[in-house]
Amino acid sequence: MIQSGETRSWEVEAPAGNCLTVALYGVESNRDAIGARLTVRTGDDTRTFQLTGGDGFFASNERVFTIGVGSADSVSRLEVVWPSGRRETFSNLPTGARLIFVEGRPTPLRALPLLGGT
Repeated sequence: MIQSGETRSWEVEAPAGNCLTVALYGVESNRDAIGARLTVRTGDDTRTFQLTGGDGFFASNERVFTIGVGSADSVSRLEVVWPSGRRETFSNLPTGARLIFVEGRPTPLRALPLLGGT
């Protein structure tokens, strides 16, 4: 790598707000739930995401969604459509949490923070 010129750094300023982190684990589907669709509703806002694979070059990115929900204290509805075709819906989920959804399990698991984490 050849680098010339002065070094620059960029700072991205994002508005503060709440978020929900979601991890998916397939049972009937592939373990990493690649291809799963996630639809999240908070108030009047509805957004859909899809879990993809192969997005790292000589690397593997963590297979989680971090979903910003602004000032909402909860997610009113979260729907997972698994690669197997199974559809599961969850209601009134807390923000500020890392939740683990396992295909076929009626309630999500709440992940514990790592040592030194928040």
